[in-house]
Amino acid sequence: MMQTDSRAQAQVARAVRVQEAVAAAVACGLCPEVTPERGVEILAAPKPADFWGLGTATARARASELVDDPQWRGRALAWISAYRHQHGHGPTWKTFREEAALWPDQVSANIRRIVLLVLARGGHLDGTRTPFGLRVREERVRVV
Repeated sequence: MMQTDSRAQAQVARAVRVQEAVAAAVACGLCPEVTPERGVEILAAPKPADFWGLGTATARARASELVDDPQWRGRALAWISAYRHQHGHGPTWKTFREEAALWPDQVSANIRRIVLLVLARGGHLDGTRTPFGLRVREERVRVV
C-alpha cells in the first residue's frame, strides 16, 4: 500500500511539474509560438514513444564523441542554462537540436537527437520527460 501511495505522489508531482513548465512557456513573451491552445494540446497529448534505443552504432558513436568533448559539452549545457534563464522555462528538444551555433558542420538531425539522449543518460540533464522542462542537472555535493 505504501508503494502505491508513493507512486501516486510521484505521478502527482510530475503532473504539477508538467503543468508549471507548460504554463511558463505559454506565458513567455519570447516564445509566441507557444499559445494557450498549444499548451492545452501539449498537456492533452499522449506520452511520446521512448526513443532511447534508436540510432545506428555509428550515429551513437558520433553523438558520444561530441558529448565527451568537454568544450562542446560545456557550450551546449551553458546554452540550455542561458535559454532557461532568459525564458523562464527550458527549451524543447527541437529548439536545442535546431540551434545551429551549437553544432559542428555535417552533424545530422539523428545525431543531434542522440546527443540529447547521451547527455541525459550521462547525468548532465534533467527534465527530459517534461515539456519545456529541459535543464542542466545540478551537481550534488556529498558531505562526508
